[in-house]
Amino acid sequence: MGRTILVNVGTSLLTNEPNATDLKQIYDKVKQYLQEFNNNFNEVNLKKNIYYQEIYNKVKEYFSERKRETDKTKLPFRYISAEINSLKAMEQNNLLSKDDEIVLILTETWDGYLCGKILEEYYIDLELYCETIIVPGLQVFDAKRFRTEGMPNYVKIIANYWLEKKDIIINATGGFKALIPYAILLGSILKIKVIYLFENSTELIIFPPLNIDWDLSVWDKHSDILKEINENRITLDDIRKKLSEEESIKFLPLIDINENNIISLSTLGILYYEASTSKKPIQLEKKTNRIIPIKKAKEHPTIWSESHRGKHELNLSDLPEHIRSLFKKLMEVKVVKEIILGDFDERSNYSSECMIRLFPFDSKQKGKLNAKICDREGKLNKYQNLCIQIDEGYEKMVYDYFHGLIK
Repeated sequence: MGRTILVNVGTSLLTNEPNATDLKQIYDKVKQYLQEFNNNFNEVNLKKNIYYQEIYNKVKEYFSERKRETDKTKLPFRYISAEINSLKAMEQNNLLSKDDEIVLILTETWDGYLCGKILEEYYIDLELYCETIIVPGLQVFDAKRFRTEGMPNYVKIIANYWLEKKDIIINATGGFKALIPYAILLGSILKIKVIYLFENSTELIIFPPLNIDWDLSVWDKHSDILKEINENRITLDDIRKKLSEEESIKFLPLIDINENNIISLSTLGILYYEASTSKKPIQLEKKTNRIIPIKKAKEHPTIWSESHRGKHELNLSDLPEHIRSLFKKLMEVKVVKEIILGDFDERSNYSSECMIRLFPFDSKQKGKLNAKICDREGKLNKYQNLCIQIDEGYEKMVYDYFHGLIK
């Protein structure tokens, strides 16, 4: 595997083509019925919704039609979406190849999700390694949730990929424009390239890490203060007692102070705190050879075997041998209480190169983390969904403990 390209995904697939009148009519019609998913996002229920299915099928049909037209005329397959345009430009600049992995970062909105899933299918059909990740809280309808959950989860995802891969690039062309400055700041903290493509342009803008003289030693030395600010457990007077005058000045970019002297992490503070937290090992109590229930959400079979149909619980011995080792790592963590298998995409026994990809904690779903088991050699077009039940209050710690990935 080569580089990992982290791509912010927006909704330009639905809006970029001015001549797609049929698509626009259906989009305008279904928006009112799907708005509820922007306030209470639920992937399973969304996929079952008849209005979502209608717009999904229409977008897919239009997408395929446009591709056939460009194949026939040999014209570039461009302008259909910001993501395709920018990734094509990256390919032309030797920043994307068949050996690279594309990770589409989706907002927690129905239309962002729809566009991301269509793009995922498109790149998998091109035999590129591609997956989607929904970021809990990444939406524009609740500003507080965007700041306290969406942005920190976005940072966690990027930081975890950086820890796993090191060689990553952020493509900030699509998605919310409000994310662009955060992506550039994060790129500077982690020394990651950030790229952007202006609409109707073919020339990439590459933002190298900013050459800012931040004294990270002071920030690292007093990371406990950042933790206390994040947990609302410290006052401004407490910070003044802990820091010298010189250290306080260097610490100022990381905090916001309101008129009542109440402090919180600044945007830079959140970015730095989440990125640095992802690097540090988390301690959780473990017990070797611990066994917990493996349940099924439905009576249908699993991705591995038709023989699992009708069973409500499975034993470790029911799973392929190389999957058992992943489950054992989860079971050893004492705050993990139960593993529930959900639906799956395509039957597969998996290769030996498989992993569990954890999704960041969603505050609206307390006591659990969602995840999927992916087949790396299968290019992620085959996966088994699962839900991990966890003691409430430990969800973020479990995610951070595994850095979002079990392999």
